[in-house]
Amino acid sequence: MQVLPANITDREGSQQLLKELRHKQPQMKLHLFADGGYKGKWEAWVKTTLG
Repeated sequence: MQVLPANITDREGSQQLLKELRHKQPQMKLHLFADGGYKGKWEAWVKTTLG
């Protein structure tokens, strides 16, 4: 679990969390489920950064 300051958006916080997780567990397969609020730039970032 990770607690972030209130001035960090959910999208920014999820990027930090996912980058850290990928760094610590590069072999881990991720299956992400997100609502429509994450479409667009965040979705593209996940595809580009995490595959």
